[in-house]
Amino acid sequence: MIVQEFGEDYGCFEGVLKNECDLITKPTFYPDLQSAAMSGFGMMKQLYPLYDDNLFNEFLSEIPE
Repeated sequence: MIVQEFGEDYGCFEGVLKNECDLITKPTFYPDLQSAAMSGFGMMKQLYPLYDDNLFNEFLSEIPE
């Protein structure tokens, strides 16, 4: 599940909770951290196309299999 910490940038994506108290939005659940991270990164790249891919790859490499 993906939750915005602040702002409203990700409100355009279905299944993203607006905050931890959002009881209206139907959340999208992911089977594991890697799947959630990949989805979240895809959203970030749509909003911020110049986001550094290396940061994402570094994060993925730290997730235990």
